Amino acid sequence: MYRISRQAAAALIFLGGTIASEPVHARLVCQSVDKISFAKNEDPKGYKKITSTSEDDMVKTCKTTSWSTPLDNWYYGDYDFLYSDWAKRYHTEAGRREPMASRPASYITEIRRYGCTMDGTPLGYFALHLANTGKKPSGELTFLCVLHEQSNDIRRGAGLGFELFNEALSTAGLLGRSDSINLKVTALPTAIPFYSSLDVDCSSETRGKVTVTEFETGRTPYTKDGGARVKRRFFSFNENWGDGKPSYKRIKYGCTSKDDYDKLVKLGAAMEAAGHHNPLTDQKGEGEIDFQVARDEMCHALDHKKELVSQLCGK
Repeated sequence: MYRISRQAAAALIFLGGTIASEPVHARLVCQSVDKISFAKNEDPKGYKKITSTSEDDMVKTCKTTSWSTPLDNWYYGDYDFLYSDWAKRYHTEAGRREPMASRPASYITEIRRYGCTMDGTPLGYFALHLANTGKKPSGELTFLCVLHEQSNDIRRGAGLGFELFNEALSTAGLLGRSDSINLKVTALPTAIPFYSSLDVDCSSETRGKVTVTEFETGRTPYTKDGGARVKRRFFSFNENWGDGKPSYKRIKYGCTSKDDYDKLVKLGAAMEAAGHHNPLTDQKGEGEIDFQVARDEMCHALDHKKELVSQLCGK
């Protein structure tokens, strides 16, 4: 059985947006979920139907108001034409068959699924599909869930999703057998705040009536001892950076590209160099502020530095 073990330091954010200010050190261990049962009869196109895995009862607890069928994603990744509610998505068998004809059936059996514990207590699950191997391996994160229950006094919002994501990224790096890995994920709308809190790239496009948001790590260094990790973005913005009592607001990044975020960080450094306080911080606060609003305020504060503002603010 495949096994991963690493000392994890959990600290900030997960889907709901709450934070824990004090880091908690714990032991994160992930094991592959190998007990997967398939139906005897395959689809005419060669797709295998999964009837169960050994972790289904726990995975079901990932259910939320906006994610009613987590087992579908756990089993089939983004192959929604195999979901239990496929009829609501495609309406007709003919509509369903169109994407089936262009997607390899082997994808289902190639997905690798993992269950993770924190100090022996169930923490969450992830699944991934390695699309390319060789010198530049890349993969797709098809499932990520931190269980709703408390884990050893570490509650959701204590950075567990961040640690679980990096564990998935490290696993993809290990399976890719190279010195770097690129991991992509198509995010559910409710998961966008979480993935946008990571220092990864983002793109969004409208397909029909649906907006699809994808996050991608880009080529991330991987080593056998250290794994592969992305960093977190600054959590909050101090609106009273000029003077007075600090007023911290969580930054709503939305689908912000890595390049735009890098420019925001440079703006913060430039404000420090100009004798101001850097408004970017990781402090807990009340309320939210849009990325663009925070960026514009910093650009305005540095308006006298014309060349810098032109480079970082596009003015």
